[in-house]
Amino acid sequence: MNENKLLFILEIVLIVGGLLFFTFKEAIPEYKSNYGSSDKFINTTKYKNLIEINIDDKVDFGLVINEDNKIYDILFFDKTSICLYNQNIENKELDKSLDSIISILIENNYLKNNSNITITRYNDNYYKEFINKFSSSSSKYKLNNNVNELTNSLESKRNDLGLAGKTDTEIIQNLDYYSKQLVSNVKNNISKEEESTDTSVVLSNSNSRTLSDNVYKKIENYIIKNNISNLEKDNDKLIITMISADSSNKYYPTSNSWYYAKNKKVYAFIELNENGNYYRYCYNGSIDDIKEGTC
Repeated sequence: MNENKLLFILEIVLIVGGLLFFTFKEAIPEYKSNYGSSDKFINTTKYKNLIEINIDDKVDFGLVINEDNKIYDILFFDKTSICLYNQNIENKELDKSLDSIISILIENNYLKNNSNITITRYNDNYYKEFINKFSSSSSKYKLNNNVNELTNSLESKRNDLGLAGKTDTEIIQNLDYYSKQLVSNVKNNISKEEESTDTSVVLSNSNSRTLSDNVYKKIENYIIKNNISNLEKDNDKLIITMISADSSNKYYPTSNSWYYAKNKKVYAFIELNENGNYYRYCYNGSIDDIKEGTC
């Protein structure tokens, strides 16, 4: 009996050991190979500074600096900057990361010798080291750009993008969500052409249904293009509060909004807000099956 127990325990140990070996030898490397350098949600506990770079008012992105003075996350603020997405820029020595950034921007013809560069810091942590490294990297590529240095606050950036968040942590998280949603929209070909025309006006009774429909159609197009049958509420693939309702990106669904997919149909509650005036719509699996108010 004792001998049988020992054999049983040995078999279990061998099975578990085999599974662990497979995980570390095969599964984890395979996972890493499909997981890009920019495909992770930001760890706000590492945040020390945000340094934003704008080039000719055409390329706009933020570099998040950690306590090791490394870029550990990139925030994309416009579609053009997504050329830096998943380029293995993050978590290297600062000079190597900046060399990569400058090289990629030059290759994509977004950075030229006559470009105007605005560098905005959100606090002073590691900024002097950053600006010195940036200058050195620019010199390597024989760039002699006009560089304008500014300061800004996270609250101001939050307001510029129409985002929520009270604390620095909340604002940084929402900036990250904004960035991820922008990348998702580009990857899934969600464009402004999918929105109704000329909706960039003040939200009111006359256009709230149109703006709500814009959000719903983007969700529906995402489900169709990615051949998704079912998707749970509060998923992190397409975050509803990051889906713009109008072409000027002024209005977004409130945090009360939600959606889910069932059998390739989208069910959603979309709430829009303009200065305390709320417009609410409930979709029951179709853009035509809708009622005004809560679900």
